[in-house]
Amino acid sequence: MLMTRNHIGHLTTAFGFKYGLSVGIATHDARGGSPLPVGGFGWYGIYSTWFWTLPRQRAAVLLFSNVLTPGMNLPLFAKVVEAIDAIL
Repeated sequence: MLMTRNHIGHLTTAFGFKYGLSVGIATHDARGGSPLPVGGFGWYGIYSTWFWTLPRQRAAVLLFSNVLTPGMNLPLFAKVVEAIDAIL
């Protein structure tokens, strides 16, 4: 799917994601605090609104909080992804 292929090359971004066409993607070479398994893609927004798709697990994650600082909710998002991975 063209939308989920890396279109920024070696550049790195927030949380270490690469970017496809309008979505962040977790890749093997992405560095940073990405809690997503390789192949996961989606978007994060202001005040910690997260939408991610985990194709291998056939799951989507929606996480809504009211926190502006990513460091405060990234650990929570990582636990949610880990729980989904354990269930599926």
